[in-house]
Amino acid sequence: MFAKAGRLALSAAAAASVAVLIPGIAHAGWGQTPGNYASWSAPANPTSFTIPMTLQVDPGNYNAYWSTQFEFAGVDASGYFGFQTHRDGGGMFLASVWNGVSGTAGSTGTYCKPFAEDGTGKTCRWDARPQLGHVYELTVARDSSGTGWTFTVDDRTTGASTVLGTITLAGTATLEKNSFISWTEYYDWNNPNTVCADAKYSKMLFGIPSTSEGQGNYTNSWKSKTCQELSEVTVSPAGATEENGPRPLVPPVPLVPPVPPAVSTGSLGS
Repeated sequence: MFAKAGRLALSAAAAASVAVLIPGIAHAGWGQTPGNYASWSAPANPTSFTIPMTLQVDPGNYNAYWSTQFEFAGVDASGYFGFQTHRDGGGMFLASVWNGVSGTAGSTGTYCKPFAEDGTGKTCRWDARPQLGHVYELTVARDSSGTGWTFTVDDRTTGASTVLGTITLAGTATLEKNSFISWTEYYDWNNPNTVCADAKYSKMLFGIPSTSEGQGNYTNSWKSKTCQELSEVTVSPAGATEENGPRPLVPPVPLVPPVPPAVSTGSLGS
């Protein structure tokens, strides 16, 4: 796994009950990176959700991660679903579920495998870089078996659809309605030599989520504790816009010399 912040970006109440390192809080030995979070809720526990994601400014060859995390109700499991850009120019779409029992790949080019990080589970992935300006709709939906959860990426810009795969749980569950957090993580925090000045600028729009129980609503937002001066999250009717890294300098508007007033020569006499 490239990152664990999504797994551990818990509420203050939840954080108090587990002995883990909580992202958003500075810890000795971690690099310094910006990041931010926007929580949202559904009207009731759903069996599916879809969230639009648009990368409005690409950070370039940089390790960045945008994802939505969630918890299950009825089964001890949690997960997240999103995409990454990588320093080598590549990228990845991935879904991970802690305490997932099995994973089955979907469309051509996808694959699933087990992982062991802050627990164990299954992850399904597609090695593809998200494209600047494309509107991706990421959908998590329970299948007809009641225990399988399918992860789908629909590119509304091109019309392409990719099923990452299906991850099975130990029993039937729904999604906990108040557990959703859509976040940005610059995961070079796992390099203790990383400093705020290394961050590259990015801008992500998490659109308005929809669920099987109705529209989701953003309820709160916050920043990581490090590099806060390089982080901004704005919730609007369009969704949650998350910006990280030093903003590009806006070139000054060139000064246009004033046009001298026309000189009247008067009328020539006959």
